[in-house]
Amino acid sequence: SVAAAIAIVMSSNAVTAVPLGLVERQLRSGELVALDVANNPLHLDSAVIRLEGRSLSPAAKLFLEELVRLKRDMSARDATLRGQFHARRE
Repeated sequence: SVAAAIAIVMSSNAVTAVPLGLVERQLRSGELVALDVANNPLHLDSAVIRLEGRSLSPAAKLFLEELVRLKRDMSARDATLRGQFHARRE
């Protein structure tokens, strides 16, 4: 889990990859620093999938709208945090 990965980093010299918003408190307190990784390969692509030939239910449409909103909000928040916490080049 992401929480377990963060806990391991907090108690060792390990590294992990997480959305910055999940460690904002630790970044603000100085407990953690964001590393600037050259040629960062961590921009993950994802897809929303469904069975071919089926239409989306009203609940599925609302879920998809919420996913899009959350992704937009998380991306904006991470961009803000990247600007605030100048990452160290490693």
